[in-house]
This record gives sequence, C-alpha cells and structure tokens, in this order.
Amino acid sequence: MAESETTAARRTSVLLEEYKELGAEIRARIDLQHRNMNVLVVLVTAVTGYLVKYASDHGLGGTASSLAHSELVVLISLTTLVINVFLWRHLDHDVNVIDKAAYVNTVLRPALLQHAGPGPLLGFERFLHERRAARPRRWGPFLVFGKEDVPMFVLLIMYLLAGWYLRLHVPQHAGEARAVFDALLYVGSALTVISLAMAIAVGREYATVGGEELPVAPGESPEATGELPPAAGDPPPEPQPAEFDAPPSALS
Repeated sequence: MAESETTAARRTSVLLEEYKELGAEIRARIDLQHRNMNVLVVLVTAVTGYLVKYASDHGLGGTASSLAHSELVVLISLTTLVINVFLWRHLDHDVNVIDKAAYVNTVLRPALLQHAGPGPLLGFERFLHERRAARPRRWGPFLVFGKEDVPMFVLLIMYLLAGWYLRLHVPQHAGEARAVFDALLYVGSALTVISLAMAIAVGREYATVGGEELPVAPGESPEATGELPPAAGDPPPEPQPAEFDAPPSALS
C-alpha cells in the first residue's frame, strides 16, 4: 500500500513538472510573438517613412523621378511578402500554444486526476473555452480588434492596395523594375490568400481548446463536475500540499 502511494506520488510529481515546463514553453512562445510583432512594426514603419520621404522630395507622380515611376516602389510589393512571412511565424506560435493547451487538457489533466482524484484541477483551458463562447455576445464585432494578427493583416492590406493601385492606374510604374514589381505583387497577393486561410483554420482550432470530450464516471455529468474519476484500483491519493497556477494562454 505504501509502495503504491509512493509510486502515485512520484507520478504526480513528474506530471506537475511536465506541466510547469509546458507553462514555461507557452510563456516563451508568447514572448516570441510579441517580439515578432514589434520587429514587423519597426520594419514597416521604416519602409513607409523612407517612401514618404522620397515622395516628399520627388513627388508622387507626374515625372520620371517621382515615387510612382521609381524603382523604389518595388519595396511596396516586397513588403507584402515580408508581412506574410511574419504572419506565418505568428500563426506558427499560435498553433504551438494551442497544441500545448490541448495536451494539458486532454492528456496531462486526466493523468493527474487518476492519481490526485476528482476535483477542481487544471481547469483553466475549460474555463477559457466557456468564456470564449460568450465573448461574441458581449463584444460583438469589436471582438476582432482583440486578435493579435489583425494589425498584421491591416498593414498587409494597406500595402496590397497601394501596390494594386500602382499596377492598375499608373502607366510605367516602378520604372525599369516594373516586371519585378508586378511579379512580387502577384506572389504577395497569392500568399495573402493563403495566410488568411491559415488564420481562419487556426482560429477554428483555437475555439475548440478546452472543449474536448473527456471520459467521466458512469452516471456522472461532465457538465456538473468537469472532472475525471480516479483509475480503478488506485489507492486513495494523499492530499497535495502545494497549489499551482494555470499556464498562461496566448489566445485568452
């Protein structure tokens, strides 16, 4: 009996250590997302400032040296590619956080409950899932402004609109680099469609985190407890003296 309790306590300790490591990895991913966004803002600001300065010195159009007829406007179509790359990195971090949150809820939490017994335990992702379901009613269309990738898409659309305006309405745009400008603009537009599809897919997967179906004891309502029964044959668990926080979520 004592040996079985010792084994259960050891397993619980290992699971808690894994939980802490996952929390640290989630925090690292969130920090990388923030850095990713900061670098993009600085980069786009620098490019925009440079183009505005050139336009103020040489004009927007009408002459061969103006911005619209300068090879420098290739920066506009090139920036659309760069923003897409930053979007993919941001979405990759999102997917990684989603996977870790799903692992906590569907693998780690049930394993802990088998040794610690039923009760409130690692229920943060389920709590967030319920909160997220109610957000559209509370915030309506303003909810979209809370998404971290929306500013990236806003910058991307602005540069795409500028590029397509030059492509459709300015003859001899980009000077001798016209073919390069057009090619980059087509590629950037195609990548934007892919990025949008990826963002929608990630958003749908995000909405399912915390709402996964988990096994419950016979006759027990998952809505009533949200907990798993201890495994059959396991000895009564010892009380756990320490409490632990829920991991941070980049998608809360």
